[in-house]
Amino acid sequence: MFRLFMSALIAAGLSACVPSLYSPNQLQTPMLREAGEFQATAGNGNVTAAVAVTDNVHLHGGAYYDQADITGPNQTRQNSQKWLAEAGLGVGGGIGLEDLRWELLAGGGYGRSWAYTIDDPEGRAFDSRLARGYLQPNLGFVTPFFELIGSARLSGVRFLDFSASGFGNLTWGLTEENVSARTWLFLEPSVTVKLGYRWIKLYAQPVWTLKLNPEEVRHRPFNLYVGVSIDLAKWHGDWKFGG
Repeated sequence: MFRLFMSALIAAGLSACVPSLYSPNQLQTPMLREAGEFQATAGNGNVTAAVAVTDNVHLHGGAYYDQADITGPNQTRQNSQKWLAEAGLGVGGGIGLEDLRWELLAGGGYGRSWAYTIDDPEGRAFDSRLARGYLQPNLGFVTPFFELIGSARLSGVRFLDFSASGFGNLTWGLTEENVSARTWLFLEPSVTVKLGYRWIKLYAQPVWTLKLNPEEVRHRPFNLYVGVSIDLAKWHGDWKFGG
């Protein structure tokens, strides 16, 4: 029993040091309300942009890059990198009051995820391209001074040309048979808070990642994104509380 306990403890410790294959980018929450309105954000590793084609329809896009250098308990150094670019369409409107708004986004993207260890005799590494589609409802209260938006993105991810080496028997699901054999589904709930005045606001967005597949895959369960949002619109000058 003691040997089983120690084996499980060692496996858990090593698992915590394995870089993630999937990490979600920032959720887009433009909540545009008039034709010609433009919004862009820049934060830690993320940029987004959206433009309203009509009062209720917009185009959006974004890009994400993440790099992490980690030193494990056995002093092996790990480098993990990810990037993703995406674009999509959104529809939305007011719910009774113009400030209380709904939005539905849909789109897709393409990226890459890879990692390797430095000074590791086992040479653990993986590399994969990925394609992702998403459907994301947003519901929020939007004013020139603050925004509070709840979101839940459903992401379907396919890993393409996946390869891995050096993991031995402790694969943590990082095998071609496991990773490339299915579409991975993730539910990514989030709450976005923006504070500022009219065209510029600071924002914070925690994102949780819930894997819906029963099979094992390395993913990052939580991210926190912060940055600046710029919104160019005419409705700011005509705004009245409760309008």
